[in-house]
Amino acid sequence: MQIPETKWSKYYDPTKYNSDFDPNQTLYGVLKSSASKYGDRVAVEYGKTRITYKQLLASVDRVAASMINIGIKKGDIITLSHSGMPTSITPIYAASKIGAIVSVVNNALTGSRLKEIVEVSESKYFFVATWKIADFMEFFDGVEDDIYVLTVKYGEYANFQYYVAPRFHRYRMRDRNKDYKKLNPEHITVLDRPSFLVDKVEEMDVFDDYRATAIIFNSGSATGSPIPVEGSSMALNYKALATSYLTNLIRGDKPVRIMSCVKQSFSFGLTLTMHASIAMGDTMVLYADAGYTIPEREILLFKPDVLVGYPMVCTTLMDSRRYKNANLSFLKIYISAGESMSGLVTEEFRNFLASHKSSAQVYRLYGLTESLSAICYNPPEFNNDRILGIPLPGVNMKIMNRSTGTEMPVGEKGEICINYSGNMNGYFKNPEITAELMMTLADGKKWLFTGDYGREDENGVFTFEGHSKKVVDMGYVHVYPEIIENEIKNIFGVDECCVVPVGDVGSRSLTAIVVPIEDYITDNDKLEDLKVEIIDYCQKIFFKEMQPTKVEFRIYLPRKRDGEIDYYQLIEQMESRNIEE
Repeated sequence: MQIPETKWSKYYDPTKYNSDFDPNQTLYGVLKSSASKYGDRVAVEYGKTRITYKQLLASVDRVAASMINIGIKKGDIITLSHSGMPTSITPIYAASKIGAIVSVVNNALTGSRLKEIVEVSESKYFFVATWKIADFMEFFDGVEDDIYVLTVKYGEYANFQYYVAPRFHRYRMRDRNKDYKKLNPEHITVLDRPSFLVDKVEEMDVFDDYRATAIIFNSGSATGSPIPVEGSSMALNYKALATSYLTNLIRGDKPVRIMSCVKQSFSFGLTLTMHASIAMGDTMVLYADAGYTIPEREILLFKPDVLVGYPMVCTTLMDSRRYKNANLSFLKIYISAGESMSGLVTEEFRNFLASHKSSAQVYRLYGLTESLSAICYNPPEFNNDRILGIPLPGVNMKIMNRSTGTEMPVGEKGEICINYSGNMNGYFKNPEITAELMMTLADGKKWLFTGDYGREDENGVFTFEGHSKKVVDMGYVHVYPEIIENEIKNIFGVDECCVVPVGDVGSRSLTAIVVPIEDYITDNDKLEDLKVEIIDYCQKIFFKEMQPTKVEFRIYLPRKRDGEIDYYQLIEQMESRNIEE
């Protein structure tokens, strides 16, 4: 299919769009097509292990047959805890083949949140790494249904030890974790990978409804709280088609090698680096415990063409001793996903790459789980790091008034809305909330209301103006902290910033909590000057209610599991301090 004609068509290079890719197929259908086209090309790298497209398809077929063997059928929900190993990939495409649904969960989750996800999905089948089984077993007490837990050991991919030996022994120790056996009621069957896999793959019916839900992401946030989001094969295919436009900009005769520091349990990780890679015949570069720590060593060992990560990946690499004299000429693109990266960090990272022999472009993407990751990118040629940018090819965006259902005039603030075949099917088991965010308007199209505010200029370029769910009531005025944070982060000396309210409505003030750059941390004079500069700058550009009255310095800010700054934890900390005082 060709790029749909829109007001943004003038910005796209049609030769970099995969017009021959068919999004109207299941995830399994996409893999099968890629295996037919790219057969002996490497689909997955894991240390020294190389898995070709033919081998990956054969492995998926075997897993699908094994799923049927233990009773998994169309419509069943499988919980997959991402481990960074190849077995984080095969269950997704195997489930697509038989029509099952995969609920992807963050492997760092424990306790009540994990229990909540499993209870909502009513999942009875689990794919987890050995060392995570005990976390799942904790809340199976009292469950009478038969439960199957399929586990994999790091040691089953033994070649990994020859490539990243210092870490491998820690993973092997995790493989020896036998605590789960003490928590193994009779109705729970624990199978290791060899016991699970069948020896022979029989012919089977292949599920072909590409509009049906294939994936559940458990991190939807447009409503202000985590809620499961359903994504169809078709939507994920459209997303792969849109995001691959960026990798096509560097594509030559060889496949692009993509490595992600973002977990596949988040939409950015799964769509940008797994499914888009498979759809376009590229190579996924995997590493154990993906998303847990920033893989400084692995990046230098594996030398990916494309690196996907949060903004904190950039700051970590710039501060790392390992990278002081590193040659990064292998890196062609860095894609910043998740939390917004400030213009100052973006410019610093560009300079860092250039000084380390890399000409890599830095792309800052905007999107949310409900849009199944990226919808908008900031082209480097715009030379403006304070904008969101323009929609990816095939995506329609508008600034709307939700209450009236009308589009806002150019330059006026409103809610960012998306019309695109790559949006979610809806919220899992929640049609009421789905109807509040996905509306068919007068143009006959279904639009997703993101809960984020922005503006569009006369050239169709978008800017971000804050989250509706992250708003501070200052009495007669509603203030969006992101606007203030984005300006403060462009002041030299500021590494990170989060603006939080202090006190009750009527006597409320704003505090800017700032992480300074390393050179400032132990220099009180520089910190005092920086504090004055922040206060003065905000007084010049913001009206009174938006001006922070206090600046507080910290060495680090608390973060959520997806790497985003935990705004609400900071508020709780400030409120607790006020009570104590």
